[in-house]
Amino acid sequence: MSLLRASILIALLGSGSTLADTPLSSEDDAEELQDALDLSTIKLETNGKRFDVVETGRLYIFLDDNKYPVKRLSLACRPKRTGSISPDLRGGPYRGPGLYPIAFYAAEAGTCTLKNRDFAVTIVVKSLD
Repeated sequence: MSLLRASILIALLGSGSTLADTPLSSEDDAEELQDALDLSTIKLETNGKRFDVVETGRLYIFLDDNKYPVKRLSLACRPKRTGSISPDLRGGPYRGPGLYPIAFYAAEAGTCTLKNRDFAVTIVVKSLD
């Protein structure tokens, strides 16, 4: 294992994120993965927190792929059209289907709860007005 790869794994694991079953085949892959984690607002260590975002804003989400699979992530919003989650990062880092990071897109003022097993955060979308 290269020194760069090892230091990135240590940094990611120290931040509360894990990379189980995520192959790092080159320094470029490791750098892209670190960039994805750095860009993400919602991470394992933010469990239980509240995030404020304005309409049309977005937040990147990066959790443990094995413990919190994307397919089990739920988003409950009031009103319903407050926000959505999507793997479409609009130019951001992409690791493949069903893997983090993914994005939360804010559409209108309201409150959302993002949950997966014992992980939950509240997202408050504020009006641009």
